[in-house]
Amino acid sequence: MSEGERRNVRSIFHININCSDLDLSVSFYEALGFKKVLEAAPFEGVADASYEALAMHGHVAHRGPVVLFLGDDVRQTRLDLMQWVTPLSPASEPRSPYALGVPRIALWTKDIAGLYQRLRHQLDFIKPPVGPFEDRAIQAIACLRDPDGLFVELMEFLPTGRSLYVAGASR
Repeated sequence: MSEGERRNVRSIFHININCSDLDLSVSFYEALGFKKVLEAAPFEGVADASYEALAMHGHVAHRGPVVLFLGDDVRQTRLDLMQWVTPLSPASEPRSPYALGVPRIALWTKDIAGLYQRLRHQLDFIKPPVGPFEDRAIQAIACLRDPDGLFVELMEFLPTGRSLYVAGASR
């Protein structure tokens, strides 16, 4: 396979998070430092080809998407928050960290201790930051759940850890 063939998929464009309360979820991610860059008007109507590509047919209704960025890089991975009205998203229990699929997202963080102190009364952290974990070049980790139970892991790396997760890097 040629280099060009391997590069057809370039990056993760967005992560879609379905929410039971769009406003609550937007507030949660904004508290972590995300900023709203797009808020689509609510939609209700017959599913077009874009919905059918997701195997959705017939009548659909939703609030959002609300697209959130960290910083100003237009090439970054975005969060795409949606609240489905029809079909209504089924209630679910919070996922375990070892569940199949996507049980958590991890956010590269600076000054995790300061962020924790600023947000610990506003957001539901599982426990205060822990670390360091020098074998993985991690200064500290803290986890919390978003309003619908998704694990959000905050990671701060040691200065030596910047190259640890770069393709081709060795320890």
